[in-house]
Amino acid sequence: MYKTADVIVVDDDILVTKALGMLLKIEGFNNVHPFNNPVLAVEYAKNNKPAVVISDFMMPEMNGLDV
Repeated sequence: MYKTADVIVVDDDILVTKALGMLLKIEGFNNVHPFNNPVLAVEYAKNNKPAVVISDFMMPEMNGLDV
């Protein structure tokens, strides 16, 4: 049931978002949204209200706490 919730993955490293996104999909999470740009992730979150946000802490444009 919880695996249908929106999950946002935010990291400036493309390999990290791809790997974590694939891992979550393998585990059965169907609505995984990877972002390499934290600004775009925040815009998406404002419009879609995700259940979970997994974020890198140190990113160039904003840190994980700001996300």
